[in-house]
Amino acid sequence: MPSPPMPNTRAEIPAEHVLQALNKIVGSRTFSNAPNMAKLLRFCVEQTLAGHRQSQAAIAKALGYRQFDALQDSNVRREMGRLRTKLRDYYDQEGADDVIIISIPKASGKDGYSAEFQLRHHEVQESQNPRYLQLVCETRHLWGQRMPDPTMEAIRLYEEAIREDPEHSASAQTGIAECYCFLTLFGFPPHETMPKAKEWAIKAISANPGDAGAHAALAFATTAYEWNWELGDQLFLKALALAPYSIEVRCWYISHLICVGRFSEAIKQARKAQTLEHDPSAVVLSHIAKILYVAGDLDHAFDVIQLALQISPDFYFSHFYLGLILTERGDADVGVKHLRRAADLAPESTGVLAALGYVLAVLERRQESLECLRNLEVIRKCRYVPATDFATVYAGLGDVEAAFSALRQALEEKSLYVTWLHAWPPYKRLRDDPRFAQMLQRIGFGGGELRQPVEQRP
Repeated sequence: MPSPPMPNTRAEIPAEHVLQALNKIVGSRTFSNAPNMAKLLRFCVEQTLAGHRQSQAAIAKALGYRQFDALQDSNVRREMGRLRTKLRDYYDQEGADDVIIISIPKASGKDGYSAEFQLRHHEVQESQNPRYLQLVCETRHLWGQRMPDPTMEAIRLYEEAIREDPEHSASAQTGIAECYCFLTLFGFPPHETMPKAKEWAIKAISANPGDAGAHAALAFATTAYEWNWELGDQLFLKALALAPYSIEVRCWYISHLICVGRFSEAIKQARKAQTLEHDPSAVVLSHIAKILYVAGDLDHAFDVIQLALQISPDFYFSHFYLGLILTERGDADVGVKHLRRAADLAPESTGVLAALGYVLAVLERRQESLECLRNLEVIRKCRYVPATDFATVYAGLGDVEAAFSALRQALEEKSLYVTWLHAWPPYKRLRDDPRFAQMLQRIGFGGGELRQPVEQRP
């Protein structure tokens, strides 16, 4: 049997994660030769999720018994015993690494049967070395700034912390993986950062299989860089099962939902993330606003980003996305002001410069937009600039050929935001071109058709 699971109430594990675990069990080799056991397990789990306990008579009916007498007939008790044995066999073999443990405890005649769901407990001792703890505390402050230089320094301090206590440093390893993911988001070369993010995430999971952050970082690398959407989805759901109340994990997952075109679900998850944060932060709120903007929920995105700016008036990311949200709402003049403010606060962000060029093009201020392009070219002579930044400005200018040329380059370099190809609002005018669907296919999206952002309510 697996190690004793960590105590958790049924309500703490989201129903969708329980159902995913159930589907894995009934589809396993262990249950493939026992269809009645699979049927019985599904009945018990679904009834428990619905808030019902199952009497022997109800189970007998589900199994297809025509007549049943609980006082004289032991068939149901025998079948439930067989089911518990089958579950034990499954968790001893195929399910040895499952995060969620499903069990069916013995029942009294009065109370009936009910499934139980628990998270597997991984006992991992984190370092108590004072120097290690000090370094990790310093890195958290640096990481919270969400800027490249502090993030690079955070990586250095995390590595120093690991040298202090290499045997008990899983959280530091996860931290490094997350830092490399962020650097990719900020526009660092994916071929340099994403393999490192994956490497450190795997190390962290090896040290602590229950680390949700490490699973989320690995999922991000698997989807955004390797374009393995099915495996990435499984990793994200595992991370959420491990930490259903983690805002950070949920935000990673929401970005994934945007990539695969599940916009309505992304909006729902974004609102869930907002309710989870007891003390709202500009970082999380701005990320939620970004998701809502891309998903098409502009009114809610505007409200959230305004709250973020109230908390931290000088956070560049909030001004960045407020500028784009305002443009999409038809107020590009004010949007330009916020994008210029973002550019002042984060002059090294080519993404902000590209967004500014796009909005200037929307306003038909062509010469200023072209100036943004020239600045991007100058920067590219010194360091990497994602090709998607150029595609954004060209799309705004209506230069379709140049935009597709830039997107082809983005596909070759695996520029991170190419995975948002179908969702990024500046690319809307490119979607009717046959080449657009072909690019979606290259990313791994089947027939090249994904759901579009939600329509705004009048």
